[in-house]
Amino acid sequence: MYADLLVYCRSPQRWPAAVDYARRLVEPGTGQVQLWAETTPPTAETLSRQAAWADAVLLDGVDDLMQLRKLVQAAARPCLLLPRNEAALASPRRIAVGWNGSLQARRALHAALPLLRAAQQVVLLEAADCAQTVQAQRFLRRHGVQAECSDCGRHGEAGPRLLELCAAQTADLLVLGAYAERGLGEWDGAQTLLPILREHRLPLLLQH
Repeated sequence: MYADLLVYCRSPQRWPAAVDYARRLVEPGTGQVQLWAETTPPTAETLSRQAAWADAVLLDGVDDLMQLRKLVQAAARPCLLLPRNEAALASPRRIAVGWNGSLQARRALHAALPLLRAAQQVVLLEAADCAQTVQAQRFLRRHGVQAECSDCGRHGEAGPRLLELCAAQTADLLVLGAYAERGLGEWDGAQTLLPILREHRLPLLLQH
């Protein structure tokens, strides 16, 4: 679990839900949640300053996907996104990791470690022809995390397929590397991530 988490939430109606979810991601009793309430999305420069003392950032209400990309890239911290639906969110006990071996995926795996250690189940959703899955599992074991592996297969688009697998696994959180400079293996960053950002019904953790 994280020690310090910054919450940006644009809508006052969503503040209680955003803060409640954030509190589930920090150390019980000692973790700190800071609510950053603004009516307009922050600039990348402002977010980078605000996030400097946080372990992670929860972003809610940033609907412009180009602006979101700038924020995630500028934050230099794992960024959590909540789904747009109003359904109650479960604590991240079953965590799925979109794994294609890219630099961003490796960074995301490391950034999510505080949550992965506390999870009851971790599954790597593996892109086809990814040669580094065993290495990822060894890395996680060294950090006290036992991870299963599930092959995404070659059928259908990667983004919707990842969401389907998350639903099949009843995952509470999807961890993804975000905004790679170039695609790796069968996944192209934009083609995979954009459908997920538009359709996700579970929280996401993104790391550039």
